[in-house]
Amino acid sequence: MIIAVHGDVDLNTEPQLSACLTRSLTTDECPRLIVDLSHTTFVSATGLALLAQAHNTARAHDGWLRITAPSDLVRRSLIRGGFQDKIPIAATPEAACHGSERPDPPTR
Repeated sequence: MIIAVHGDVDLNTEPQLSACLTRSLTTDECPRLIVDLSHTTFVSATGLALLAQAHNTARAHDGWLRITAPSDLVRRSLIRGGFQDKIPIAATPEAACHGSERPDPPTR
């Protein structure tokens, strides 16, 4: 399943994204979720925590969560949050579907 996120992910939008992620992660026995950030302009610490929680939930149910197409600003936030070592980040949803379980190597 692909969830496309638009705009900012912060305290104001976290409840809506949280509900969407929870619904997506609980409808499948083995959840496989791609979070497309190509139209996301900002991710706060709250948003990063939400993505980490969703990743952990997916893994606990033998599934996975992958992030795709973050802008440079969002990618830097993900890297500062340590996500490059935890959650695979792919250039496109298609690449995420065919990606390995290991995260992409960090870019500089």
